[in-house]
Amino acid sequence: MKNTDIGFYLLTALFSFSPSAMLAQNAPVCPAPPEGLRQGDPNVQARKAAISESGVVYQLDVLSGFAPQNNQTGGQFCIRYELINNANADILALNWPDAGLKTRNLAPGINNRVSWIKTIGTSQPSVKPTQIHSFKSSTVPSEGYFAGAIPGENRNVRLVAYKLDEIELAQSTPGADNTVPDPPQVGGTLSVGNATVDVGSSLKRDSQGFQIDISISRNSNDAVTGIKAPWVSALAAKPAVEEYAAMADKLQGENLELVENKYSVSVRYPPQSDPGENVVLEQPITISHGGTETCITVPIYSPVRISPIASLRCE
Repeated sequence: MKNTDIGFYLLTALFSFSPSAMLAQNAPVCPAPPEGLRQGDPNVQARKAAISESGVVYQLDVLSGFAPQNNQTGGQFCIRYELINNANADILALNWPDAGLKTRNLAPGINNRVSWIKTIGTSQPSVKPTQIHSFKSSTVPSEGYFAGAIPGENRNVRLVAYKLDEIELAQSTPGADNTVPDPPQVGGTLSVGNATVDVGSSLKRDSQGFQIDISISRNSNDAVTGIKAPWVSALAAKPAVEEYAAMADKLQGENLELVENKYSVSVRYPPQSDPGENVVLEQPITISHGGTETCITVPIYSPVRISPIASLRCE
């Protein structure tokens, strides 16, 4: 980091006491819809997929559902995606790019379901076609709830930087006193087997600049043995803004150092560093659990827009 950049940043790595980080750690960003989606419930889509590999057919349940959130989250929607292996053996690899979900060694049974819920925006989702990739080269069609357009050709190249209004997350508008409220908190929750990880991010502005808070927590170090979040690690390393992407690439293999199962970082920038828009990156976070891994792409506030690059995907 250049000496001239020192005055541009005031960063404090907080492990339990940032107010906005505590909000994310004490309550999920998306409390609804709850885990355990069922066909027939309101705003739930359930489909079955048959995956054929080496002469063996694996039955997979593919579920998605959405729910509006209360005013505290800006009136936005949250959406949940679930995968359940109904076969008699592990499915060695599953990748659902449109849902931002990739997992390995999915064990059979409803108790091993993968459940991923995240903020999406103020536009009500609708059912759209999607694809799920499995094992080395199998691809099966399915359907699910999605908000906005989903890509048609290269579904893996999707996770780029977005302005909040581009993905229709609620924008801040001046109140009666002409003050602009903070934009809504973003993030999500992953549950797989006995492992749970919550992620939350908030953005605040004042006359002294703007601040980004990010919090990641796990239910226990036995259930979740490691968490890799390169873009969060890059933010905590306080690089110059133009070096943010390069730092994230450098830190891709690094596990976060959690204290009491929590990791929080708060970064403050002066007014001249403000991009003038609320920027959200869907960032890959990889969770190690039960001898395997699951990767999710999580909406998190960013100090800068980033062009589409490989490290913004679950690979």
